[in-house]
Amino acid sequence: RENSYGFAIMSEASCKLLIDRMTVVARLSLFNAEEWDNRVYFAESDPQGGAFSQPLNGYGYRTYLLSRYKLVKNIDLWIKYSRTHRFGEDKIGEGPEQTLGPSRDELKLQLKLMF
Repeated sequence: RENSYGFAIMSEASCKLLIDRMTVVARLSLFNAEEWDNRVYFAESDPQGGAFSQPLNGYGYRTYLLSRYKLVKNIDLWIKYSRTHRFGEDKIGEGPEQTLGPSRDELKLQLKLMF
């Protein structure tokens, strides 16, 4: 079996806006993992109460923008948009999770009511 390799780098920034009513987190991850055996994982934030990790292999990037907005005292709105792109690929995933094309986009919304 020949040697194979993989690497990844990630940068993340977050800020609070509108006198702490809104929080925004942005991340960009670049990866290059030749084989499935070299796949990399990054844990990432999801809407309130969740965490997410997806195996990244091939050559590409993953980016996301997560925002929380306090609508009123006991109601928060969470929105997350993410994109995974693999250069030179014509599909991402297998079976029912398969997406045609080099990119997969995802949008998550959550309304949190506290009482």
